[in-house]
Amino acid sequence: MQAVQNLAKEIMEIKAKMRDLQDQLDMKLDHFNRFVCMGKVEDYKTEDSAFLLGSIRVKSVQTRRWSYNKNTMYQVKKIQEEAQLLGFAELNTTTSFRFTNVSDAS
Repeated sequence: MQAVQNLAKEIMEIKAKMRDLQDQLDMKLDHFNRFVCMGKVEDYKTEDSAFLLGSIRVKSVQTRRWSYNKNTMYQVKKIQEEAQLLGFAELNTTTSFRFTNVSDAS
């Protein structure tokens, strides 16, 4: 039992490190973006609008996502439910583990 508890504890520690690293990465990316906005990396710009910083190539990439109003989401949900009832949708089930520190739960 102790081995399982130790493993769960290690998993929680790794997840905490990952959150901390993600926070650090977000701050560094924001800092880099400020450099770009202030024109401090213009000297490193390539023909395709990337930046060549030593052996590191940085390319700006746009991601587009749609957001929908409640009415549209309701209509989509209605269509999905109908497809489920008519057998046009396939149920896929996955299993994963969610680790929660019970001392944090209030």
